[in-house]
Amino acid sequence: MTPRHAEDIALRALTWLCMDDELLRVFLAASGAGPDDLRAALGAPEGPDAGMLGAALEFILMRDATVIACARALGLPNDRLALAGAVLSGRAGMHWT
Repeated sequence: MTPRHAEDIALRALTWLCMDDELLRVFLAASGAGPDDLRAALGAPEGPDAGMLGAALEFILMRDATVIACARALGLPNDRLALAGAVLSGRAGMHWT
């Protein structure tokens, strides 16, 4: 997966997250960001902030039910969200053997 494709998935996942008021509230509380921070991160002239995209994916990946719901809504296999998160964080090429 290319970094651009990972960013696209992350942006779609964050958009999905923003459509659920309760999940969004929990995400913002957990991340320490506020609505204005989110708007600024998404509206940056150079494109969406990679840190915010990564944080959104990490939040979604914390619960299996959230992963499944998000992946289903985006029409993706569940593991694509984890792969996108790994690519954005630079962990995609890591091997432990």
